[in-house]
Amino acid sequence: MITVSVPGKVMLAGEYAVLEGSPSLSLAVKKELRCTARLSDFHKTVIRSDIWSEPLILDEALSKEPNNPLLDTVRWACKEWSLPPLEITIASDIQVSDGLGSSSAVRLASLAAMAALTGRQEQPWDLARLCWDQQRQEQGFASGYDFVTQVQGGLVAFYPDYSCWPGRVEDHKLRSLIPYIHIFRGGKGAPTGLVAGSTRKWLRERRRMLSLTQRSEQLIQNFIGFSQASVKLPELIQSVKAHREIFEDNPNFPLHLLRALQELKGFDQSWTFKTTGAGGEDSILLIGDTSDLDEARHCLSIFNWQALDTEISAKGMTFHDQAE
Repeated sequence: MITVSVPGKVMLAGEYAVLEGSPSLSLAVKKELRCTARLSDFHKTVIRSDIWSEPLILDEALSKEPNNPLLDTVRWACKEWSLPPLEITIASDIQVSDGLGSSSAVRLASLAAMAALTGRQEQPWDLARLCWDQQRQEQGFASGYDFVTQVQGGLVAFYPDYSCWPGRVEDHKLRSLIPYIHIFRGGKGAPTGLVAGSTRKWLRERRRMLSLTQRSEQLIQNFIGFSQASVKLPELIQSVKAHREIFEDNPNFPLHLLRALQELKGFDQSWTFKTTGAGGEDSILLIGDTSDLDEARHCLSIFNWQALDTEISAKGMTFHDQAE
């Protein structure tokens, strides 16, 4: 029996630009998903998850749960790797509606656990690429930044090179950044494929992709510079503002939150806000010193947005051998 844990992730900068081959900057959080794999006592593969009321038999579940990332990953591995019947158990601190990469986490953890249990030699980056391939085939597009972040952990700058996977992956200092990054959840969730697909089309139709790429790269440089104390907070805030303005008239952008936050003291001066990832109603970021955010926290609570009870984590995917 083996258990693999995979952290949640948050995109700081590079959303949509990374789909065009530009870099991204993201971080791992301490909320995690755990997958335990063991050889089955039955003659069929059985899958358990804390979001299901009862176990599912793989062959029977596929027709009932189409496009489920866990079932699709287990099915792929069982077929491509000719695996024996398995028992797969998922337990997760990552809520689907939090926007912290629950789908990528369950793909990566389940594939890694099955590979390790059955003695396959895939390395973590190989597993990440397999997951990226599956995600890309199902959604029609994918950058792989989520799997890279969840394998690596910490604060990750990802410079993709799909001809030499994964490209360049840089690990940056977290300590000085932690007090200034505040994650809030809306609890509604955002269907990544739908929101990302429509927003990507919108960016192209309005010919904003080049501008987005330029502003994203500047924002990444300023986040990294801020973490290294070479960029001051006001400069970082102005980069966030410039990046956010690209999306403000997008139908998926939470404009009501922006309008409310703009009325508060210090907005875009001592603190600021941005969407993250696909940019729907799942999670947003407040960026600033905690002491400057009391009004913003209260304002967001009126709209039922709550601070996410987690911390930034330096730990990436981890394997735990366990005795039966």
